[in-house]
Amino acid sequence: MRLHAALGLSLLIVVGAVPVAASAADTAAISGTVILPDGSPVGSLEVIALDLATGEDYHFQDESTTGGAFQLSGLPAGSYRVRFFHSADLEGYAGEEPWLPQGVPVVLAEGESTTINYQLRERTSLTGTLSCAICGSSDYQYAHPFFSIQAQRPDGSWGATRVNTFFPFPVDPNFSFASLLPGTYRVGSAFERELSGPWGWGYSPAVTLVAGDPGVLNFSITLPPAGTTRLSGPDRFATAVAIAGQFPASDTVFIANGLNFPDALGAAPVAALAGSPLLLVTPDSIPASVMGELTRRDPAHIVIFGGTPSVSTSVETALSTFGDVRRIQGADRFATSIETARFGFPDGADIMYVANGLNFPDALSAGPAAASWNAPVVIVNGPASSAPSALRTLIEDLGVEEVRLVGSEASVSAGMAASIESWGVTVQRYAGADRYETSWYVNSSGNFSDSTPARAFIASGTTFPDALSGGALAGMEGVPLLISLPSCTTSSTRSALIYGLNPEKVTLLGSTASLAAPATLFTRC
Repeated sequence: MRLHAALGLSLLIVVGAVPVAASAADTAAISGTVILPDGSPVGSLEVIALDLATGEDYHFQDESTTGGAFQLSGLPAGSYRVRFFHSADLEGYAGEEPWLPQGVPVVLAEGESTTINYQLRERTSLTGTLSCAICGSSDYQYAHPFFSIQAQRPDGSWGATRVNTFFPFPVDPNFSFASLLPGTYRVGSAFERELSGPWGWGYSPAVTLVAGDPGVLNFSITLPPAGTTRLSGPDRFATAVAIAGQFPASDTVFIANGLNFPDALGAAPVAALAGSPLLLVTPDSIPASVMGELTRRDPAHIVIFGGTPSVSTSVETALSTFGDVRRIQGADRFATSIETARFGFPDGADIMYVANGLNFPDALSAGPAAASWNAPVVIVNGPASSAPSALRTLIEDLGVEEVRLVGSEASVSAGMAASIESWGVTVQRYAGADRYETSWYVNSSGNFSDSTPARAFIASGTTFPDALSGGALAGMEGVPLLISLPSCTTSSTRSALIYGLNPEKVTLLGSTASLAAPATLFTRC
């Protein structure tokens, strides 16, 4: 329960554990009172006891408590974390604030009753004004900002985002956040134009708030977003080289066919976890830009994805002048995908992403999310009525406990899902109305290190090469990769950027032939 983890309490008095006669079920109980910072009783209260063994929540809720009193009864014996909040906490929720205690630890024996009395921490507020020199101009007269606030973690990263309501700009450029706990915060603002066109976001300087001392913060933002950059070259091969330039020095380079996608759809998490780039070649030649990057990196090891129809023996021979060459291949694209997973995850994996191998968007979107879990992406013949036995063998060999299907039943059939589930693994599906919404959903499944990533990548959803190489980089950095139409941005991609990810910057992959100027400015489709 995400909300309840953010609540902080300053004074804990455990009166004691008092043995009571056990019920028929030998259940235990927790009771006590909760008071406000000024010592007055809480009028509206909810108490949640989380069973650490089972993950089950036990609730007490009362809109008009008597003196802030509560009682949770019928609890099984075990270890709990108990959290308290009231109406002001709900109104002032500001994201998960990890410097706060995540509830009070309580251990209950059978038939035991424990009393806890709590005093909530004193809170404060933050108000301010946003300035934007061009937002009131004719070009931006339809721009509407919204405000968000984030709390800083002890390690310097930023926690979850609380979004405030929309305000018409420049009529009301003011913001207000109430009921904030002491700590360091920053305010973000994003502008979304009603009639399509540029939008952007920015963050204020950090401000430290103390209890009882309301803060004031004024900041400005520039449109279009200054944090948008592009990695590109004159063609797909040179773009892959530009992306490779973002990788640190390593002794390995991965190679895939840049003219056809099937053999390398599972390559992104493998390259990401190895910290090595994925370069593209034609079946029969190494482009000059790629040869230059190979010369610069001088790898000792080269790994080719796919058989000789994808990357010929003549290309393999040319690559061998740099170092030893290993080829990962199978009888077809699906067998190659399985061999890729075996190669990249020799120690096994708890999670596996499975996508349709007859098309590329879903598998490419899944790459960074899979890498964040140290998980492979495996492709299947999605419309088939059942899953192949080779996939079952792979799941068993890797020790996979959960399979995440990417795409709707049109991409990975219900029969495929049912047969995988019959093998005794958990099956989850991440699917949207189209490839762009699916891209957002599967990225939301990622175990990315920050709720507000340092950056997000965007690649074309109608061609594969930029997302293929870029997925390895996104996976290595632990950030998401979304796909977009070449000439505009779909509502799902825009929502992912504004409401979901809210990244500090965006990196576009590919030239304007892949993502044209309107997509660069996140113009609505």
